[in-house]
Amino acid sequence: MRAFYQRRMQTFQGQGFFARRWVITDETAVGNGLFRGTPQGVFFGVEATGRKLCLPMTVWIHFADGKLRGEATYLDGAELQRQIAHGAPEGAETQEVW
Repeated sequence: MRAFYQRRMQTFQGQGFFARRWVITDETAVGNGLFRGTPQGVFFGVEATGRKLCLPMTVWIHFADGKLRGEATYLDGAELQRQIAHGAPEGAETQEVW
């Protein structure tokens, strides 16, 4: 897990998940919001163009014994690829999140 996050931070500096809402229990946190940033190099198998991304995303974070056990994120893969190539559409940061 450490290697995954280390690689992600190197290829996508300045990234962030900006939650609009959270549901949290002792074992799980679920956030719904916008994923924003500017990837460099190869990102999710696609050569990045240096354009800004901003798309809806849901993240599930699982804990066990007070430690991070895992994370799962859900977003529109086709929209991610479109934005890597062309950038975020105008007004993306104010869009309604499902």
